Amino acid sequence: MLAVRPHRLRVVPSGQGLIEGVCRRVAYLGSRAEYIVATPWGDLLAFDGNARTRVAREAPVGIRFEPDAVIVLPR
Repeated sequence: MLAVRPHRLRVVPSGQGLIEGVCRRVAYLGSRAEYIVATPWGDLLAFDGNARTRVAREAPVGIRFEPDAVIVLPR
C-alpha cells in the first residue's frame, strides 16, 4: 500500500501526470485550491498552491508527485 500526503500531489494537464483522472470537485480557498480527482485508484484529494490555475469540474487531468513523496505501508 502506498500513501502520499495531499499537499504533495499536483494536478496537471491530462497526459502529463503519473495517474490520469477526472476533476470531480474544486474549491478555491484563498491562496490555494482543493481538488477531488476520480482516478482508477479511487478518489484523490490534492491541493494546488497556485489558486489562479483553474481546472473545471469534469475536466480530464493528471496527478503528479515526486518519488520521495511516497510512503510504503506494510499490509
